[in-house]
Amino acid sequence: MVQFDGLRGVLGCAVVIHHYLIWRGYAASGVWRAPEGNLGNQLGLSAVALFFMMTGFLFYPRIQGGIEAVNWARMFVQRVFRLVPMLLLSTLLCAALLVLREGARLDRSFLFQVLAWLAGVQVPLMGRADAALVNAGVFWTIKWEWAFYFVLLPALAGLRSLWPRSAWTPVVPGLLLASLALRVSGLSLFVFLPLFLLGMLGCELAGRVRLAGRLRTNGAGWSLAVLLAGELGLFHDPYETAATVVLGLFFIGIACGNDLFGVLRWRALRVLGDLSFGVYVLHGIVLYLGFALGLGRLSAPVALPLLMAFVIAAAALAHWAIERPGIALGQCVASRLGGLRRRLLAASLVDRP
Repeated sequence: MVQFDGLRGVLGCAVVIHHYLIWRGYAASGVWRAPEGNLGNQLGLSAVALFFMMTGFLFYPRIQGGIEAVNWARMFVQRVFRLVPMLLLSTLLCAALLVLREGARLDRSFLFQVLAWLAGVQVPLMGRADAALVNAGVFWTIKWEWAFYFVLLPALAGLRSLWPRSAWTPVVPGLLLASLALRVSGLSLFVFLPLFLLGMLGCELAGRVRLAGRLRTNGAGWSLAVLLAGELGLFHDPYETAATVVLGLFFIGIACGNDLFGVLRWRALRVLGDLSFGVYVLHGIVLYLGFALGLGRLSAPVALPLLMAFVIAAAALAHWAIERPGIALGQCVASRLGGLRRRLLAASLVDRP
């Protein structure tokens, strides 16, 4: 969806600003902590929440078809090749910087450490407990992405296969309400599960032609802008239940086709949307280098645009050299696995008496 491309571009830039503010505080105090102001903190956390909602939206059709309608091996292979090359690039760049700037040395557990990072668990790297700060510790979201693809998605598709199609409509809203209520348990699962479910609900509602038409109007666009401004300004993070609901309503409007007066269709934002994963996994490294080289001492109106330009350039280079070839390779591997599966199936049918 075109408006999602533009939204991803905005969210990628928001995460960069969020971590720039954290780096300024860290350079001054030596303490890595979230910005105290609501807006500064929300720029990063709400961006991640909306990324999760988009994931739920985009993959919900695989649930609607039921578990037997999806080639799961193909999907898993494509997801791995979509994410791992850029995650590996970020990890190895962090390791290289630790070796070059801080004198860290490889040890026997380095391979395990790299695999842990790729899984979304940023354990100490080469004995450096704060190694994750080199890329701003952004991999914490990846473990939730893997959990969505490999656990939640097939589980809900299996549930959909067991559930009568005519009775499926209330299932997602029911699961959403239940997961929001279970936040009182304190389990992280119920902090992030509602975000994916809100994305799925957005996909359901986007198929309601009359409702989607109303949410695409300019009047609805003003309402969505007010919702977003209220969520960013009134709450410190999007994981408070009220904040999640408000942000979810904003997302549903975008999912139904509202482009915020055409802003989300701007070509520049859509290009940034294509680079958004690279921006996400590489921006922390650019900020680390920028502050190490003294750019952080410049005034914010000078330093932030300069660092943002370096982030975008790095993401564009990685997109061309790493990300796109990884996606293409994943499609090739998935196609070959599909061909092998068909040949094995045909052979088994021939061998039957």
